[in-house]
Amino acid sequence: MRNVQENIQNQIENLKHKVAMDRCRLEAYQIMAPKDEYQRTLITKVIACAKHDLENSQTRLNALLGC
Repeated sequence: MRNVQENIQNQIENLKHKVAMDRCRLEAYQIMAPKDEYQRTLITKVIACAKHDLENSQTRLNALLGC
């Protein structure tokens, strides 16, 4: 039982870190949005992927925390 609790706690800590990193990555992509139309299209897709990653990480973390 203790191993299960430690495993869950480790998953929670890892997901907290991943959520923070996903959030920083998303913010960085938004800051560096280029003026060029082609590059703007590409960064828009990258931002969408980063948002998706952040949402998935946050959902997994909330599930483990019982939110």
